[in-house]
Amino acid sequence: MARKSTRPPSVEVEVVVFSEPASRFYESLLGVVSSASRAMEQGTGRKPTPRRLVNFLRGSQAPPEEFQPPNGLFALLEGFSARTLIELVERMAEDGILSAPEAVSKLEEGDLLRLFPPQPRLGSNKEVEERLRSLRREIARRERRAPYAVFPNATLVQLAALKPGSLAELARVPSMGEARLRKYGRRILTALACKK
Repeated sequence: MARKSTRPPSVEVEVVVFSEPASRFYESLLGVVSSASRAMEQGTGRKPTPRRLVNFLRGSQAPPEEFQPPNGLFALLEGFSARTLIELVERMAEDGILSAPEAVSKLEEGDLLRLFPPQPRLGSNKEVEERLRSLRREIARRERRAPYAVFPNATLVQLAALKPGSLAELARVPSMGEARLRKYGRRILTALACKK
């Protein structure tokens, strides 16, 4: 019979020293989270839970009806993992940073836009998106494939936002590889140019 060791495992501690750009990024991230927390608290009259704050920053949960978020905060951290942000928010709450505005570094104008450029979102251009969805369904039906295999929603959003007018412009859209361009390029351009 094997005996379990009661001794705790040894833990190695690694000290991380941020370079200047990484340090500014981290300070900016703290600033974004703190600003969103204060805005939500002022707008709703109650402190947001870490999960609600993270959902708001990732854009995965609409803000409460009584709260009109300041421009740019909703879904600003859309690309970050929920787990990472929850750990950060919980750590900030424990350290009292969320409720202390003076603890947030002063961000230079444009820092947030440079660090977190706004991304187009599904529903931003409904008419064009619907034409692209219709084309995608038609192609999927003909090829007996799932619609997302023709091109995913992220590509659909990029196409609707950028509205490329040529094959060269279409080639610059993320995830529009050579095969998709060759197979669907002209049809996508036709769908984008069509006005209903």
